[in-house]
Amino acid sequence: MLYSRLLDRTPHDPAVLDGLDQHRELERWLDEIDVAEPPSEQALRKLRNLKWSAEMHFEHEEDRVFDTARDVIDERTAERLGLDWLRSDAA
Repeated sequence: MLYSRLLDRTPHDPAVLDGLDQHRELERWLDEIDVAEPPSEQALRKLRNLKWSAEMHFEHEEDRVFDTARDVIDERTAERLGLDWLRSDAA
């Protein structure tokens, strides 16, 4: 939801594009973990990779993406996006 709004307003912003790439990477790791056989070494390695990717993504969002969001999304819209997210399956 946030990235859709940011892409509408800042379609070429590197922070937004990097954040989207990171979301795709996290989704790929989650898909790979779904098919791994726990508690194999392969599954543990994939979990470590997912953890690292998620931590890097959260830092990126806090350091860069949220600044862009504050610049282009007003407070009322931000609150609505937050409520929409809470009602979605993503929460």
